[in-house]
Amino acid sequence: MTVMTAVTKIQYGWAVPHWATIRCARPPPETYYNGDFAMKPTQDKYPFFEANQVLTNAHLNQAVDYLDEQERLTRANLIGIGIVCGLEISVDTTTSTITVTKGCGISSEGYLIVQPSTIILGRYKDYVLPEEKEGGKYAAFLKADKSQYPLLELVEDNENNKVGSNLLTASVLNDKAV
Repeated sequence: MTVMTAVTKIQYGWAVPHWATIRCARPPPETYYNGDFAMKPTQDKYPFFEANQVLTNAHLNQAVDYLDEQERLTRANLIGIGIVCGLEISVDTTTSTITVTKGCGISSEGYLIVQPSTIILGRYKDYVLPEEKEGGKYAAFLKADKSQYPLLELVEDNENNKVGSNLLTASVLNDKAV
């Protein structure tokens, strides 16, 4: 089975795939920090500044990194992860398109995902997983031999996406999960 991921321009947060499939539910406690699911805290010190200290870009970036991680941990662990509203997916087999409604959610890494308008996805490209900060790839999409499962990136059918993409067809949509 090939997994298709809807990657869109997101108004807030990072441009990440819509991984969340549950509605405002928190994962069971045993999955919080097992290395496969929930985000792990990496910032273990709050930056402290002295009076008359000359601040470098590294000091300021450390403060921003700390606050960003704390905000994402709050979203993922206190508020919950998943789809908050919208982001409904429907497949039209007559036109071979997939519609994603406007909405928002929180990824398992605590990123806010906002799709400001409904989009119709009619094209696809092969998708290669990016390297993560920790030097690996997202383990859920890797086989036992560490090779990637076949993934498709869904994109809108417009002039900007015609180069390097193919039209969705019924045969492409067959045996796929979104």
